[in-house]
Amino acid sequence: VLHCVGWFDNILDAHMRDYLELASRPGWDAVQYLWAGAVDHENYRLANAPVREEDDHNISEEALARMLPGYVGPALDFFDVFLKGVRPVTSLSKVTWELGHAEWRTSQTWPPAGTTVRTLWLSEPARAAESLPGGLLGDAPAEREQEAQWVHDPEAPVPSLLDNSFAHLQTHPDLAPLAGREDTLTFSGPVLTEPLDLAGPLGLDLHVTSTAPRFDVFAKLLDLAPDGRATQIARGQLALDSARISGAVHLDLGHTGYRLRPGHRLALLLAGSDHPLFLPASGTGENPWTALTAKPSTQTLRTGGACPSRLTVTVAPPAAL
Repeated sequence: VLHCVGWFDNILDAHMRDYLELASRPGWDAVQYLWAGAVDHENYRLANAPVREEDDHNISEEALARMLPGYVGPALDFFDVFLKGVRPVTSLSKVTWELGHAEWRTSQTWPPAGTTVRTLWLSEPARAAESLPGGLLGDAPAEREQEAQWVHDPEAPVPSLLDNSFAHLQTHPDLAPLAGREDTLTFSGPVLTEPLDLAGPLGLDLHVTSTAPRFDVFAKLLDLAPDGRATQIARGQLALDSARISGAVHLDLGHTGYRLRPGHRLALLLAGSDHPLFLPASGTGENPWTALTAKPSTQTLRTGGACPSRLTVTVAPPAAL
């Protein structure tokens, strides 16, 4: 099986679950191959984002001709081995993956050998007044418990700033304006002096509650550039039932291969809605598709002390191949 995924594809999570499940089965792992590029579902590339008209394969025949070899190449190479038998199995790498803003790499497994899991703790969760940053992403949890709140209003949801989730990199929107809203929380790490290469799964463990019986949490991991522009690396969302929350909740942010360059910062945006890509929670506990009323709710994030909230990222060694 050849699994072709894009780090910015809106069905990345489901496809990676298939690959990881099959690759975990004895005897099946030997015939699972992964190709993962810094592309979205429509094969727009991070290297070209936001895409200019002359690089848009949806409107330019020249751009389409440039795009197609990279699009069909992995499948043709795979078929040469397993259908035509004109190339040896050893000519294929088990995993071929792109480190966004860097280069293509190969490995025998995913995540690649030598990766480590790094924990970044959320602290000082004050809302950003106008722009990033708000709270901090640090290497140690706060000693004392801290908290911050944000209000989710179904009648005034946080905008998605993205028209087409299948073609994310076509526009690759700047999400920094969302950080100044009263209904979001933001956290950012220090300015990097060395590249930070992410290669593998990402996740959040949050101590979060709400005044609503059911509520949503949307999380976006961001690359904060020196000029203040904040673009999405990965995302995840979770629908929660207040009566069933006990301790921290886990929010999966999927997988990525992405380089944060020197001068940039890793940042995190939390919100209670992402409209119109997702229907806002009603705030009343009713099904949002059929609810006749809507009610604002207050979400509380706790971190530090006995309730540390954290972000975990998978980091590749500097010379991972």
